[in-house]
Amino acid sequence: MKQFYKSRIMLTLSIVFSFGAVNQAQAQCEIVGLSESYCLDALPVYLAGTPPGGTFSGPGVAGELFYPEDAGVGVHTITYEYIPGGDRWYLHSNAGDPWGNTSNNDAMNLAFGVEWDLGLFETVDVATVFSGSTSFVFIDGSDDNATELSAFLSTNLATIEEWVAAGGVLLLNSAPNEGGDINAGFDGTVLDYSFYMNSVNVVDLAHPAYVGPNTPTASTMTGSSYTHTRVLGTGYTNVLVNGSDVALCEKDWGDGHVMMGGMTTSNYHSPAPQGANWRANLMVYLDDYIDFPPCIVTTEVEVLDAVSPDIVAESDLYDVCLGEAYTLTGSGAEGFYWGGGIVDGDPITQDAAGTYTHILTGVSDEGCVATSDVTVNVHPNPIVYAGIDQTQCTGMDMTLSGEGADSYEWSPAIVDGESFVVTEGLTTYTLTGTNEFGCEATDEVVVEGIGFPSITAIVTDEYELYGASIDITVTGGSGPYGYTWSHGPTTEDVTGLYEGSYTVTIDDTGVEDGICEEVDSTFVIKRFVGVDELTDSKLKVYPTPVNDNVTISFAGDFNYELTAINGDIIFSGKAVDQEVISMEELSAGTYLIKITSQGEIITKKIVKQ
Repeated sequence: MKQFYKSRIMLTLSIVFSFGAVNQAQAQCEIVGLSESYCLDALPVYLAGTPPGGTFSGPGVAGELFYPEDAGVGVHTITYEYIPGGDRWYLHSNAGDPWGNTSNNDAMNLAFGVEWDLGLFETVDVATVFSGSTSFVFIDGSDDNATELSAFLSTNLATIEEWVAAGGVLLLNSAPNEGGDINAGFDGTVLDYSFYMNSVNVVDLAHPAYVGPNTPTASTMTGSSYTHTRVLGTGYTNVLVNGSDVALCEKDWGDGHVMMGGMTTSNYHSPAPQGANWRANLMVYLDDYIDFPPCIVTTEVEVLDAVSPDIVAESDLYDVCLGEAYTLTGSGAEGFYWGGGIVDGDPITQDAAGTYTHILTGVSDEGCVATSDVTVNVHPNPIVYAGIDQTQCTGMDMTLSGEGADSYEWSPAIVDGESFVVTEGLTTYTLTGTNEFGCEATDEVVVEGIGFPSITAIVTDEYELYGASIDITVTGGSGPYGYTWSHGPTTEDVTGLYEGSYTVTIDDTGVEDGICEEVDSTFVIKRFVGVDELTDSKLKVYPTPVNDNVTISFAGDFNYELTAINGDIIFSGKAVDQEVISMEELSAGTYLIKITSQGEIITKKIVKQ
């Protein structure tokens, strides 16, 4: 390390390299992943070194690959050389260039040409910036970048300090135009805002940044505000000051170096181009501050005068269904190693369907290694669906159809997609579905066969006018039941009946509407009242049967009623000697005409066609 532009003797020209990323501090330079020996016909070996980014050399080495056959039989030395610290970064906020000016970019270009990277506080990969491959980082949080810088430091300050301590070099600068004081770390450093200096003086004219490489430079520089902050901290050597106030200072930190400043951008600084040259010279000085010695390490590898064994990986089954086991075995070598904890000759059952390629490593007596692989297809089982449970009337047809497979078999035996006759009671049908791979799955559906209702009745004949009744009892089926009588009522039992024939239709409403056929039964009421014998020769009703008009003929005054057979009065009125009644709008059936005259009642039956 250069101690304030005075040489310091380095102690690190050995193969151990101590500078690295935050996660690589004090890491050794080494070759990883290379075995001690290889067979002559071994496949090319990928070479890896830490820290990454170095170069390999030696017999059989081409780029990052080692070819045993090209190296030949014997012991060979492989060398890895890593030269760290080649990257430079400039970081600011995505709010834009500080003070809306690109003079910082110009300084980086003047110092390094195009060999530098730009990052933003909000999006940069911090691990990449502060790594062993980076030699110098310039962070500027001036103007409206200040609060963003403060946030960036609060999150990443520990990482930055570790990186500097491991050998990194940092220039941290801020001339805020927002926010307040900034905690800059490194043992309590504070960028004190706002503190303006319109001119600054170079403390030591032997400082490399004053000497060059870009000239001319000036010992005193001015600006409308050369700074917006002053640096407060301990252990620093001052570089730019205004009296006792510090505009720029520096110190060693661990194996690295840090410079703190409160400068505005150089476009505000006079004289020109001295101000711009000074800013670029700072970059060159800091980038050169650490001498990065190369890290060189070697290892020996032997190529054996032997070839790999001719091994074969096999499976007892190459296509299985999910849940089935298969067994892997190897041949052609002395020892066999399967990945994933598989033991040669032991059965394997996979948890998921898919194509599984198993790699077998075989080792010969000489220690030569060969690989072989075998692929087993684990096919998915079908997701079989037999349908929802169903209810049907006994003796009727039903069709069951499976889904989710390519072929189906039912138990009890029915044909998928073809009708069968439903039997009474609960029957569980089990569906077995098979897919294109021969894998099976099952599902069940329950079919309930409902028997048809049975009707019995107690019939009471007509022993008095309209005194007949029918009391029915329905059994079987599922219930509840719906009732429809031929003469209109929808009740289970009917009363007030007249002589005649009555039909009841039973609908088993407990089964899905329309599935089961209706059941009906007809009952006959006999008449024992003798209605026709109550007639008198004075009463004549004609014609009968009647289609439209019926004539009532009775001598003298009389009252009349035309009633339905259940007793409902349809027409009534008074007449003398004769009355014509229209029955054209009435339904076909049996009706009664009752005549009342001087306390005498005469009833006559008439049929409407």
